[in-house]
Amino acid sequence: MSIVIVIAPQPDMGYTAWANLQQAGVVQAAPSRREKLTPLQIHELMLKTAQQRLRLVDSSSGGLSPVVPTLEKLWTELATDLMLANVDAAHYGWQQGLDAHTPAFWHRLDPEARFVLVYEDPAAYVARAIIAAKEQRNGVPEPLEELLAQWHASHALLLDTFYAMNGNAVLVHATESAGAADFMGVPRAPTATPADAPTSAGLAPTMLRHLLQPMVQQHAQAHALWLELQAVAQCPAEPPASDAVAVFHLVGAVLDLQAELQNANDQCDDLRQKNTQLQQALSAETAAQLQEAAAKAELLQKHELLAQAQKALEADLA
Repeated sequence: MSIVIVIAPQPDMGYTAWANLQQAGVVQAAPSRREKLTPLQIHELMLKTAQQRLRLVDSSSGGLSPVVPTLEKLWTELATDLMLANVDAAHYGWQQGLDAHTPAFWHRLDPEARFVLVYEDPAAYVARAIIAAKEQRNGVPEPLEELLAQWHASHALLLDTFYAMNGNAVLVHATESAGAADFMGVPRAPTATPADAPTSAGLAPTMLRHLLQPMVQQHAQAHALWLELQAVAQCPAEPPASDAVAVFHLVGAVLDLQAELQNANDQCDDLRQKNTQLQQALSAETAAQLQEAAAKAELLQKHELLAQAQKALEADLA
């Protein structure tokens, strides 16, 4: 029985790593025996209590926050109950977000626990933030400097967590996480399609990353941390393409987007044509209904005139 915990600064960054591990034989942890709490529910309880009762340390020290004894006891009871519910699993685990408290706790509780720490490059982080803001109504992305500061803060904590695990953690890039299975001693799963691969749905993020890369490299602090992550990672990102190759891919992505735009325009033209035909048919039907209504009104009027004439005739005969 061994625990595998996938940790990423943002949940969607760890999906591919967790999917690869599941394909390799790591099962999703069953809920705890007593309270039937899932690992994520336990994680949320830990964070909730940590906000109230943990003694926080200065982030500049690079350490992880210690847990007060009463809180450690509560967490241990929750974690032990979860572990007992999964005692028959060879490899089990879960995916969770990054925080400064729970990784150290799990490491103390089970020295054999393994951690897969997932990171991404700053250009991808900024690109996703921009797209997410644009998808919101009246959404405005945060300034580049603030987005890079957010990336730096979360990934600095991720790197500190990696160093604190003393060999029990593997650091993998979000698009290269298939190799995490090797660290666990389980067969490597089939490589999944990277989340940022230039498929039809991912052209815009890929283009944004190419466009943002020069600006991101100007941010000395973020660029230095990125180089350190790449240097110590067991599964680092692929080396960046040369400028010529990057521009070539960018041109290809633009042409693909133009083709999709033309296809969308053609579909809009078809819809406009069908709408015009429907409007014409509706107008014709409306005109026919009006003509029928006028004819009925005319017949009714004639009927009333005939009735009046008949009454007048009957009056004369009387």
